[in-house]
Amino acid sequence: MSEITRVGVDLAKNLIQVHAVDVAGKVVTNRLLKRDKFIEWCMKLPAKCLLAMESCSGAHYWSALQCWRCSASQPRARARRS
Repeated sequence: MSEITRVGVDLAKNLIQVHAVDVAGKVVTNRLLKRDKFIEWCMKLPAKCLLAMESCSGAHYWSALQCWRCSASQPRARARRS
């Protein structure tokens, strides 16, 4: 898994969707993981990998665990224009 540089994470109650790309932006993997398998998968990521997830209470929970060596980022919510 050393080729992965960025991971997008979509959180849900039981399953977590991960979309990982390399430095060129080519998709390395796009899969569903169970919550316990997600932690194991994150431990295999390279140290400088960027992990981006939605801003929600679940994201705060996963960020607080610090169970991975990569940097976790939560994009700001944008205001909708009417």
